[in-house]
Amino acid sequence: MSLFILAFAPGVFLCVYVYFRDRYERENPFTVLRTFLWGMAVVAPAIVVEAVLVPGAANLDKASLAARATAFFLVIGPLEELLKFAVVYLRVYPTAEFNEPMDGIVYSTASAMGFASLENLLYVWQEGPHAAFLRAFLAVPGHLFFSGVWGYHLGMTFRHRGEKGRVFGSLLLASLLHGGYDFVVVSQTPFALLVVPLMVIMGVIFLREIDLALDRSPMKPSEPEPDRGPEGVVTCPGCGAPTSARGTTCQHCGLLLPPEGYDESGH
Repeated sequence: MSLFILAFAPGVFLCVYVYFRDRYERENPFTVLRTFLWGMAVVAPAIVVEAVLVPGAANLDKASLAARATAFFLVIGPLEELLKFAVVYLRVYPTAEFNEPMDGIVYSTASAMGFASLENLLYVWQEGPHAAFLRAFLAVPGHLFFSGVWGYHLGMTFRHRGEKGRVFGSLLLASLLHGGYDFVVVSQTPFALLVVPLMVIMGVIFLREIDLALDRSPMKPSEPEPDRGPEGVVTCPGCGAPTSARGTTCQHCGLLLPPEGYDESGH
């Protein structure tokens, strides 16, 4: 039981964190849970295909540079990202529940954390509890950040679902980042320390993707229209201070004021 908790705690924590960042229209928790479980389920085909295409996968640290690059960039990275992507694309994306940009990040997180959690359990089972600590800060967030690349772009296509080029490009980028991470880690040289700044940068990008997805949500409440007083004075919606209605910006905070007669349709 303790190994199970060690293996699953990081992934569950990150999944819950992202779930509650979706503040405008939170997803059905049962759909998120099913996506998490499907993410766990695709670990099995990943293991089988990798065993067939990369027979020496367990000993890649001893393989040549070319063999490692081929395995990680052409097989392992693309395969694992494709399987996590397929869970979301086939099981959730076609449904009415996928209706705003943030949904792409929520469901890519659920799929990735399901995959990473079961993979984590297998590593911890083989290598012992000490493996859980490093993987909690590197491998598990890595799955989150890499899948967040295609999750963000998939979410941005919720209105125009024919934008396959954008989605394919983001999936390819995620695969390259995933393969690059594995390639560097397995080198077991000082070069492997590069994964630390990589995770920091990817984490910053992931949080920015969440902010952008939320900002573009159709469920986001409209900005309140300034209260235009009878004597040419309005209340700024930003700072709440009275300011001249004749100006285009608030005299106190500099916020751009909507023009008189502005409505939510932009006219």
